[in-house]
Amino acid sequence: MHATKKHQISHSLGFSATVSLKLPYDTVVVVNKQIKQLVVAGVAACNNRMLLQSSFAHSGATTGALSSDGAFSQWATSVARSSIAVLPVTPSRSDGVGQQHTSPTVTAQHSTAMATLLLDTHIKGGLIATFRDTSERRYEAPLDVSVEQWRRHYCVVLRRAVIVGDVCCCPTPSLREGATGSTAMPLRATLVAHCEKAPSEDDAPRSELNKNLELRAQIATIVTTSTGTIAAACTAAHSVELKEGGAHLNLSFRTLLVNSLSPDGEALLSLLSAADPYYKKLSPILSSWNPSSLTPCSWQGITCSPQERVISLSLPNTFLNLSSLPLELSSLSSLQLLNLSTTNISGSIPPSFGSLTHLRLLDLSSNSLSGPIPPELGRLTALQFLFLNTNRLTGTIPKQLANLSSLEVLCLQDNLLNGSIPSQLGSLGSLQQLRIGGNPYLTGEIPSQLGLLTNLTTFGAAATGLSGVIPPTFGNLINLQTLALYDTEVFGSIPPELGECLELRNLYLHMNKLTGPIPPQLGKLQKLTSMLLWGNSLSGTIPSELSNCSSLVVLDASANDLSSEIPGDLGKLLVLEQIHLSDNALTGSIPWELSNCTSLTALQLDKNQLSGPIPTQIGELKYLQSFFLWGNSVSGTIPPAFGNCTELYALDLSRNKLTGSIPDEIFSLKKLSKLLLLGNSLSGGLPQSVARCQSLVRLRLGENQLSGQIPKEIGQLQNLVFLDLYMNHFSGGLPSDIANITVLELLDLHSNYMTGDIPPQLGALVNLEQLDLSRNSFSGEIPWSFGNFSYLNKLILNNNLLTREIPKSIRNLQKLTLLDLSSNSLSGPIPLEIGYLTSLTISLDLSSNRFTGEIPETMSSLTQLQSLDLSRNTLHGKITILSFLTSLTSLNISYNNFSGPIPVTPFFRTLTSNSFIENSRLCESLDGATCSSHLMSGKGLKSAKTITLVAVIVASVTMAVVATWILVSRNHMSVVEKSGLSNSSGEEDFSYPWTFIPFQKLNFTIENILNCLRDENVIGKGCSGVVFKAETPNGDLIAVKKLWKTKKDEEPVDSFAAEIQILGHIRHRNIVKLLGYCSNKSVKLLLYNYIPNGNLQQLLQNNRNLDWETSYGVVLLEILSGRSAVESQIGDGLHIVEWVKKKMGSFEPAVTILDSKLQGLPDQMVQEMLQTLGIAMFCVNSSPAERPTMKEVVALLMEVKSPQEESGKTSQPLIKQSSNQS
Repeated sequence: MHATKKHQISHSLGFSATVSLKLPYDTVVVVNKQIKQLVVAGVAACNNRMLLQSSFAHSGATTGALSSDGAFSQWATSVARSSIAVLPVTPSRSDGVGQQHTSPTVTAQHSTAMATLLLDTHIKGGLIATFRDTSERRYEAPLDVSVEQWRRHYCVVLRRAVIVGDVCCCPTPSLREGATGSTAMPLRATLVAHCEKAPSEDDAPRSELNKNLELRAQIATIVTTSTGTIAAACTAAHSVELKEGGAHLNLSFRTLLVNSLSPDGEALLSLLSAADPYYKKLSPILSSWNPSSLTPCSWQGITCSPQERVISLSLPNTFLNLSSLPLELSSLSSLQLLNLSTTNISGSIPPSFGSLTHLRLLDLSSNSLSGPIPPELGRLTALQFLFLNTNRLTGTIPKQLANLSSLEVLCLQDNLLNGSIPSQLGSLGSLQQLRIGGNPYLTGEIPSQLGLLTNLTTFGAAATGLSGVIPPTFGNLINLQTLALYDTEVFGSIPPELGECLELRNLYLHMNKLTGPIPPQLGKLQKLTSMLLWGNSLSGTIPSELSNCSSLVVLDASANDLSSEIPGDLGKLLVLEQIHLSDNALTGSIPWELSNCTSLTALQLDKNQLSGPIPTQIGELKYLQSFFLWGNSVSGTIPPAFGNCTELYALDLSRNKLTGSIPDEIFSLKKLSKLLLLGNSLSGGLPQSVARCQSLVRLRLGENQLSGQIPKEIGQLQNLVFLDLYMNHFSGGLPSDIANITVLELLDLHSNYMTGDIPPQLGALVNLEQLDLSRNSFSGEIPWSFGNFSYLNKLILNNNLLTREIPKSIRNLQKLTLLDLSSNSLSGPIPLEIGYLTSLTISLDLSSNRFTGEIPETMSSLTQLQSLDLSRNTLHGKITILSFLTSLTSLNISYNNFSGPIPVTPFFRTLTSNSFIENSRLCESLDGATCSSHLMSGKGLKSAKTITLVAVIVASVTMAVVATWILVSRNHMSVVEKSGLSNSSGEEDFSYPWTFIPFQKLNFTIENILNCLRDENVIGKGCSGVVFKAETPNGDLIAVKKLWKTKKDEEPVDSFAAEIQILGHIRHRNIVKLLGYCSNKSVKLLLYNYIPNGNLQQLLQNNRNLDWETSYGVVLLEILSGRSAVESQIGDGLHIVEWVKKKMGSFEPAVTILDSKLQGLPDQMVQEMLQTLGIAMFCVNSSPAERPTMKEVVALLMEVKSPQEESGKTSQPLIKQSSNQS
């Protein structure tokens, strides 16, 4: 029996009839009754094709033919819309006896709307068939053929809707053999129909049926032709008995009206109606959802049971854009699989989903769902897989989930869940994966009951606020393969019991507060491939037992307090690919046995206390790609054997005690990208063979004793971006061939002995961002071609022998932030063009030259400039223009011929006379316009001749009054006055009561902080505030950030709350620690540890050799968007990562994320920027384990630039660390 799909029954007319016919095999019965609006179509099938259909109809006449299942719906439509009824019967086939039969055509004289009859067949014994009528009465009838013949001819029934009747027809050999030629075969039959009234609320036309009738109808003639055509005409009140033999056919039926869609289909339509109309049209899946279908079982993404109930709804990665999950989905009571992952659904999870008790898989991951996890989900006792990860769910993890006894996978990671882990989860004996990481507000200890989950293979709780110790009961997790417990508040020691988890492959315990030694028992983990322990406070030695972890591929114990020597037994790890032991206190020499790790690709031993020579055996590591040894005390020479490491792309031996020359063999490495040898005692020259290393991107050889001329062959390094040769003994001229390195961004040659003119060809370096030729003996003029440096942000030429005027082309340097031309012999006036460099923010130093004339008025535009030095020139005129430079924190105009009053501003009040000495005509002023006293040319003291006795008396009285007032209010108002922190509108008032909330025990008061808020203590300004350096009473230094106050009429952007929220949940050794904050009604202050190396911007621009790393993904986002990491412009004080994700989640074009200055560039360049944006989003993935290494980032960036012919229109990109110094 072949089963098809059910129909929803909406009405029943209540008629039943029993028809007994003796018919030949290929016969269709057409019965005509004088009954209006009644049609019954029963369908049977042999060989899975249509065999029998019967129709009861009225009015009209037609003829035609139909022969396939697929055409049945077309026939049904024709019945409803016209007077033509064409009824299909069996298709042409061979019956196995040599007789070929064709499909008869039936002429029906009446037609109307159609209903469908379900048919079913039961075979009983060998020769008896059992049937049921609508009253469930059973009938038995003999068959003229055996069961084997029945099966041979595949007489089966096609099920439709609910069972309301039975039918079967089978051929007889006598009829099959005699039905040849064109001889007509008259047949007679008797039709008896019983019409019974039934309750109905049907419309008016059906009222004629409300009678008890017994009708008899006669088939007047049945004519069979050679083509198999049968014509039938019927009249009422006649009875004829069949004379020819055939098969027995019993047909029981009920007339039905059928709705077009089942209840499950209606429930699914609620999902379709709520979906985004635009994307609904574009989706090939949703476009297949036809509301006029009889059932949803043919819709894409839908699977039905044999009873036509929906058991699977799977639409992953389909953009629905739903504001909430339709409650109607809860009516899909047979549903076993519900997958709506990555469909952009918001709202909450309906508690009514708890009624889907057959559900085995529920996947709502990667959406924007919010609110709590409904405890009602604990009713889904058949559930095996629950994926709710990557949403915005809040609240606690319901303990009712412990009722899901069949649960195998529970993924709740990357949400905003809070509270603790329910200990009841330890009862989920079938659980294999438990992932709850990426919930920063999840706190409390890890329940020891989780050690009962002996089937657990994955436990992930990274990036949470979990604390306490790692439960020793985890040693019972004998099937555990991955333990991801990094970036948490977990403390204590690593439990030795983890050595019993013999199936463990991945052990991720980095970025925690773990202490104590690395347990030797971890050496039992012979299947372990990754051991990440970095960023803790582990101490002691590296256990030699780790050499038994024969499958280990990655060992990272960097940034700890490990001491003693590196065990040579690590050389037994033959499949080891990465060793990261940076930033510890390891001593001794580098064990040569590491050369036995022939699969090694990364060896990072930087920032330790290693000594002795570099083993020459390192050259045997032919797969080595990166070797970092900087920041140690390694001595001896650089082994020429490095030339055998043909895969090497990064070699950093900086800050050691290496001597000797740079081996030529290093420059034969075809893949070497970074060669950093800073801060050693290397001598000799830079060999001409450097030109062979065409892959070099960074060549940093500063702070050595290299000498001789810079070889002109260096100009052949077409990929070089950084060239650092500062603080050496290079002499001679600067080769103009360097101008051929058009991708060069940094050229630093300061503090050498170079002479001659600066080659004007350098103007071809249009990508240059920093040029430092200071502290040499360059002569001649500054080349006019320097005006081509449109990307230059630092130009440093001080302490040379440069002459003549500053070229006017300097106005083209619109990205310049620092200009230092001091200590040269430059002459002429300060060009007006200097004033057009409004990007100058850090420093303008023109001191110790021969400049003449006045300060140009255009310099009033330099409102962002922080430091200005015009000392030791012969400038004259007034300095009033300097009062417009409102960002100044440092000024020196001494040793000039300036005259007139000194501006009266808060900044100028803080300056000492040393800023003005040797300007004899400068004078102090009370109003900024008239002089009240003059400065002496020597020591900058007030002239004693102007101090009269009356002035002394008046001043004494005034000071006595003022002193009394100061003693009362010095802790508040004096700070405001001295630092110039109050603005003209008086919006900031330091007299309000203060709230001081420390995050740890502090030994200073708010008064100590306020006393340090002076302009001379300003160390930086940004879009969110100004930063002061403050010294506490015990001598400690802290950084105080005073946030800018928002305008009165603006909606306040609470960057204060945003920064508190972000920094309060970040735990990383490279993030400045927030000590506390102070606020009153008007002012907000953040207190940090003081870091003397400045900020990220200064790091990027100054290119200092700092010893802390940067967040590369965030830096990329800042570069691409032109925005800071946290600023009011990006809305509600969002961090830039949150802002970009929000923009991309809104489905705006990704190009809107880019800096508006970049959006107008050619499509190819925009496309490259968008690809870089995709790389940046990889780097800021919320799961650190999913972030690429810097090696992978480099590979991705190298793939960004595409050939011209491959570039196309901009499109939205698909958004799926090692220790190193830059």
